Amino acid sequence: MRYALVTPEELASIKIEAMETSRDLKDVLIERGAVSEDALLYAVSSELGIPFVTLEPNSIDRDLFRTLPVEVLKRYRFLPMIEVDR
Repeated sequence: MRYALVTPEELASIKIEAMETSRDLKDVLIERGAVSEDALLYAVSSELGIPFVTLEPNSIDRDLFRTLPVEVLKRYRFLPMIEVDR
């Protein structure tokens, strides 16, 4: 699925700016107001087949978080959200 968040002309201009200033494309897209951070993250997550979740400060189950070693969480960049019985 493709998203038309910016026109091809806008994207070309933003790509040039990102290259000339040695900044990430995503940062220039957001700074220029071409897309919101949430819209960009949603598009990327959809493209990768990963659910987009907006975290609330108290939405992390701290007990579940403590069930896995910190090394595993860091290595796989993993954050447990819910536990599902199998």
